[in-house]
Amino acid sequence: MPNNETDPSYKKLCDIIMMPKNKLSLEILKIWYTEEDAKILAAGPFTTVQMDRFTAEEYAEKTGLPVEKVTETFERLSKRGVLFWHVDRKDENKRKYLIPPLFPGLVEYFIISPHNSIDERRAFVKKMHQLEGGGMTTNTMDSDFSIFRIIPSLKPAPESRVIDVDQKLVPDKSQVMAYQDVEQIIKDYGRFENNIAIMPCTCRLMSMMLKESPECEATVENCMAFGAAAHYVVAEGIGRNVTVDESMDILR
Repeated sequence: MPNNETDPSYKKLCDIIMMPKNKLSLEILKIWYTEEDAKILAAGPFTTVQMDRFTAEEYAEKTGLPVEKVTETFERLSKRGVLFWHVDRKDENKRKYLIPPLFPGLVEYFIISPHNSIDERRAFVKKMHQLEGGGMTTNTMDSDFSIFRIIPSLKPAPESRVIDVDQKLVPDKSQVMAYQDVEQIIKDYGRFENNIAIMPCTCRLMSMMLKESPECEATVENCMAFGAAAHYVVAEGIGRNVTVDESMDILR
């Protein structure tokens, strides 16, 4: 990464999010976070995505920053989709903030958040598209293959995403779920009020922003979030609650 006075903060964020240490990663981080945002996030005890969680008050105490500044920053970044939160189990009025992972998390939430300008989102999508050529493997991936093999809206072509491993696959962890299984998940989460949300499809938005399928007439609002993620996207105006029946209609 280029070396300048702001790099230590962005470098720490790069390490926390486990992004490649290159110029494009720095440019993406600067789209997501201002220099002041980066300094605030790097000043504290965030070390691992999704695991380290703090209320604004806890974070202010640990960093010595004014709680008002931390609160304003965390609330603004949450609306942008580049900071996540869970409700504190001991106090439902308090939010525990955390840095989400790259996938799924930062990429999707930033693209679908209406609080980010279309220019910002398009600039980010183009940067992501540029990373395709460089392969963009992250520190979370034990592979040298491009991460774009798993993003449907971007290149390379489908046939080039096939990876020959010549090994027997044991379907004990990942599987293509049957319709009935997904239906049951919806019903299970739907037992609790406001526990399911619908939000824009990241892949379709990316394709439209890249003008790869501008003529597509398919619906955009068709990705679902459940539980804590549903509460987050609805509270931040990124998605909206749906009933079990509405979810089933979307699934069909």
